[in-house]
Amino acid sequence: MGVPNDRVTALLEGDTVERRREAASELVETATGTPGILAPVVERVVGGLDDPDDRVRTAVARICFEVGTHDPVAVEPLLADLLGCLDDPVASVRANVARPVAEVIVRDPASHRSTATTLRAHLDDRSESVRHSVAWALEWLATRHPAVVPADRLTGLLTDDHPPVRKHAARLCALLPHADGERHERLVGMLSDESIPARRAACLALGAAGRVGDEPETRSVLAQAARTDLNEGVRLAARRALRGAAYEATAPRPDPPADASALAAVLVTGDRALGDWLRVDDPDVTVRGGRFRGAVEAIDPLRGTITLRNDLVGYRVALRRDSDGWTGTYDGTERTGTVDLAPTAARKLDTGRTPLRYAVEGDRLGFEVEGTPHSIEVTDRDPETGRLRGENWMQGYAVEFRPDTGGPVRALFERGRAFEVSDVGLLVDEDGAVKE
Repeated sequence: MGVPNDRVTALLEGDTVERRREAASELVETATGTPGILAPVVERVVGGLDDPDDRVRTAVARICFEVGTHDPVAVEPLLADLLGCLDDPVASVRANVARPVAEVIVRDPASHRSTATTLRAHLDDRSESVRHSVAWALEWLATRHPAVVPADRLTGLLTDDHPPVRKHAARLCALLPHADGERHERLVGMLSDESIPARRAACLALGAAGRVGDEPETRSVLAQAARTDLNEGVRLAARRALRGAAYEATAPRPDPPADASALAAVLVTGDRALGDWLRVDDPDVTVRGGRFRGAVEAIDPLRGTITLRNDLVGYRVALRRDSDGWTGTYDGTERTGTVDLAPTAARKLDTGRTPLRYAVEGDRLGFEVEGTPHSIEVTDRDPETGRLRGENWMQGYAVEFRPDTGGPVRALFERGRAFEVSDVGLLVDEDGAVKE
């Protein structure tokens, strides 16, 4: 199929509304099925955004939506035309042009920060779709330019009538975690939101705020969500939030000294480092406060790269050694993109007690006692001492772990007998998700 120039001409020059509507409808059908065909002529098509007929303008906006979401580069030169249509009196026109504008901004945020300010002004738009597109774009932009996000507006967005807007607002709170009291209360309230994605995002935001360990009430509602929410994804997100608090309370033991160059000397020597748990510090990154932990998944000595994976929390960190130190990327399961890192330090962590330190309520923990396998569901965790208690409902026993005592890891069974334990680990599925 070739470029439908005759249809474009009919759209722009049709002498009757019916002819322009017919041409616009056919072009929408083409754009929906094969948007790339219209990319060469979208600069002409956009002229239809000035048509006096509402239906024609809506159809042209839909064409811009299809082409722009397929290839933002194609509509980038038309950004001024699309921005002008954000004030169109027809909601469907505004809704269709908002997303390609957002796609263009997200593709090159450094070049379009001023455009983001214009888009941000439409957070109060009457159209749910417009508000959704704006919130989606701001979430992406916040990973690189947090200053473009109106922090004072987030509290109101958390109670937006449209569930996707509430979801993106909560994810924005995760990227700007220093929430005031009212915003924090609304995030806690969102743990009972009717929308599953909104509840998951609220868990993410509460975990990123760094206040879970200091606020027993917040920890309590997250622990309840981790145990009782009807959605598996929400339960897992609540556990990740609780683990975030556990991470902050865990003091890493540097070996070797906290220096990226010293780390490289140890890790890039071979496979013996695979599985070691590391902590990477990057104070300039807003996600998770700039501190990441993970097991060494891969090492490439020739390229000087190290990949850390943390299935329990849900992210991967890739580090690359260069002449100026380290660079890296963050790729999380809660996000579809990456965030640049410039690690300032990296440390090895004490691995013997890692599974115990990072377990939270609702997790299943496996271990062996004198060669016999056991498993429990964690029912209580003391954030001050890291002490865990869990039960095996089927076999009828309870166990208490004391991970921060000296010597081997020990488990105290409820009958009063203490044993050394081995092969302690969180029970996970093959895809890395914690088992229920």
